[in-house]
Amino acid sequence: MSTLIPLKTIGILIGLLLIGVVSFFVRNPHGFSASATSSQRPPSSQEFSSKKTSTSPKVWVHLAGWIQHPGIYAVTPNQRIVDVLSVAGGVREGANLDALNLVARVKDGQRILVKPIPSLANKSSLSPSLICVNLNTASEETIAQVPGMGKKMATHILAYRNKNGRISAEDFLKIKGLGGKKGKKILETVCF
Repeated sequence: MSTLIPLKTIGILIGLLLIGVVSFFVRNPHGFSASATSSQRPPSSQEFSSKKTSTSPKVWVHLAGWIQHPGIYAVTPNQRIVDVLSVAGGVREGANLDALNLVARVKDGQRILVKPIPSLANKSSLSPSLICVNLNTASEETIAQVPGMGKKMATHILAYRNKNGRISAEDFLKIKGLGGKKGKKILETVCF
């Protein structure tokens, strides 16, 4: 029996050693070579963004107007407009930030149009992408003046807005008479 005690002790020690080795490799799958050294390179922005996008949900927003880098951006849900504008490099000089609620949270499919301060830009220098009618705040008369809309479409939009609340780009295309090419063309001159 005296030889069984040392065998039990040796068995326990070997078991603990195996558990330690397994846990080391589970935590550090690259083994010993993964220790921090100056020869390792940081992940490229593409590698980083592909890892990040696979684990975190994204919403898509369209930034237009007086922005350094207008375009379509994938951002985290409920991010504030001020943060999204900084992702796009900020706004251009003369941007009318008072016309935006900078602390509002972005929504999927939202178009954020940054217009110039009216006194700094005359109408002849404005590009068509800077002229926008906000369908969530505009009157029926203003909506009817949007090229391609008319009074009948304006009535449909107000009815939808009164029944469902805020309108998004996706909602806009669901409104009677606005699906297809016509609705997509009108989307260029409206915002939400």
